[in-house]
Order: sequence, then C-alpha cells, then structure tokens
Amino acid sequence: MKSAELWLWQGGGPVLLTVGGSGDAPVARFSCELTVGGQYLVRPDEWQQAEPATDRAVLVACVVSPGFVFDDFSLAEPAEVR
Repeated sequence: MKSAELWLWQGGGPVLLTVGGSGDAPVARFSCELTVGGQYLVRPDEWQQAEPATDRAVLVACVVSPGFVFDDFSLAEPAEVR
C-alpha cells in the first residue's frame, strides 16, 4: 500500500500487530500488542499482519492516509510470512 496506516485499538482483547518487509513478501521484524489506548503507525509499503493476541474478540480501526487505493492493496497468503 502506498499510504500510511494508523491502527487504533477500539475494544475487546489485545491485538498483536506484526510488521516488516517492504518487498514482494512480508518478513516478520517487529510485533507489538495493542490494548487500551494503543495505536501504531505502519509506514507506506510496509507489510503488516494483525491477529487477536488472546482468545477474546478484538475491535480495531485502521485509518489510511492520504487515502485507500484498492489497486495499491495486496494480500499475502499466510504461508508467505517469514
């Protein structure tokens, strides 16, 4: 994605956000756990993966700026994350 993405924790359990890699495939380089008041800015063209950190449901928001362009979006297969 060519835009920055601001992840915001909204409620429920914690979310584990893993980022890393800017090439053709993701590379897990850094993980953080977002909970109450948590937020994290993912740089443009940086891969990311989000999943619940526990068995509790999670609610997050993702703000994309300057804007979301679907043609810039790509989704990696789970097996691609190294």
